[in-house]
Amino acid sequence: MVTASVPEKQVKIGPTQLLINNEWVNSVSDRRFETINPTTGETICEVAEADAADVDKAVQAARNAFTSGEWSKISATRRGELLYKLADLIEQNIDELARLETLDNGKPLSDSLNADKEEHEKLTSSVGFSPE
Repeated sequence: MVTASVPEKQVKIGPTQLLINNEWVNSVSDRRFETINPTTGETICEVAEADAADVDKAVQAARNAFTSGEWSKISATRRGELLYKLADLIEQNIDELARLETLDNGKPLSDSLNADKEEHEKLTSSVGFSPE
């Protein structure tokens, strides 16, 4: 079970680009849009705005990663280990993830924490069902 305590503190905003082929990149069009805190109406940050060309690049990168990358060649056991590592990272950063979710969506922090805990639990329970 994941537990979290969320003291009031500033939220760090990470990369605002698109993650394609394991790299942070600007959109093909270089367009950006503001993400707004719905509670205050203030701009949180500007993020890259993806369009069809960006989606095509991301889909092609994912296809290449699956067909010729490491993921399709590793065992289900190793995949499970990596997914558990992801679950551990979520657990270690759950307070920060919940604060970001609350900032972006304006929902109560307790709702964000509960949703993040639920997603963590779904991930850890589903790892055991990875087929060989």
